[in-house]
Amino acid sequence: MEKGYREKMLEAMRWEDANLRKHIEQHRLEEWTQETQKLAEQAVDQQYDDVTEAQSTGNPPKALPAKKLWVKSTEVTNGLNGTH
Repeated sequence: MEKGYREKMLEAMRWEDANLRKHIEQHRLEEWTQETQKLAEQAVDQQYDDVTEAQSTGNPPKALPAKKLWVKSTEVTNGLNGTH
């Protein structure tokens, strides 16, 4: 690659990184991913517990109803602007 093109490409990539960091912080994406992972793990643990319990009682495993794990949006507001 010629030097001028490479410098322009690196500058564009730095701008993209800065812009992405701004959005990650502004929209609290790290907290969102952590909470999403926590809820997914709880769902898997609960399903595993339900299947284990069903098998221990001698009942064949069956499709278990999904449990509601989400909360109302008003329960997770951050207090800053009331939208998150």
